[in-house]
Amino acid sequence: MEKLYLFVAGHKRNQIMVIEARVRIAIMAVQSLETRMRNSASIARKTLMSYECIKLKNKEKRASIYRPKGKSNDEGNVSVATDGNSDGNEVLVAFAGCANSGDEWILDSAASFHICINRDWFITYDSVSGGSVKMGDDSPYQIVGIGSVQIKMHDGIIRTLTDVRHILDMRKNLISLSTLDGKGYKYSGGDGVLNVSKGSLIVMKADLKSANLYRLRGTTITGDAAIISNSLSNSDATNL
Repeated sequence: MEKLYLFVAGHKRNQIMVIEARVRIAIMAVQSLETRMRNSASIARKTLMSYECIKLKNKEKRASIYRPKGKSNDEGNVSVATDGNSDGNEVLVAFAGCANSGDEWILDSAASFHICINRDWFITYDSVSGGSVKMGDDSPYQIVGIGSVQIKMHDGIIRTLTDVRHILDMRKNLISLSTLDGKGYKYSGGDGVLNVSKGSLIVMKADLKSANLYRLRGTTITGDAAIISNSLSNSDATNL
């Protein structure tokens, strides 16, 4: 009887030891999995940052200065760079000195003349060589052409910017308030809105956005629409 008891007791101890071993193995497996997941996440983050850095430093990109995500900075220093070979779905963000406004117009009191960076926007165009302009960083920017660009304004009227300089390396399309002032237009701002007027007629409206920039309310007329609007009488299209 005593031998039978010892045999049963020993069998139970063996079972307990087997269960404990299985539990330890399971715990080690879970810990190993957690470690691999943490390492994989870290590698993925490093790979993504490296990939973005390489792409932004590519010469085909408009921006060349990289800063990892999550770093705070003034919104006026944010520049959007798009891959010239993509379909527009890929957008990369870099900090490159000024806001990229490639598809919008900024009303600027410091600009000496109107500036456009998009060749396709011009309805008239004359190529030039030898001209350049210096911006706030004293870097020279080459003027490659001069022409006219049409914009459908806030009131639905198409108005034409004349003597617009085409500058390739700029990141913003600029409407020169000093040029408009020289043509008899007045501008005033309040409550986040800038109005450009002549007499009682408001010809432009712009909204104060991030980085204290006034962005024009309007749409640039391009392609066939520009050809049609260019055939209108002078009373239908105001030259600015």
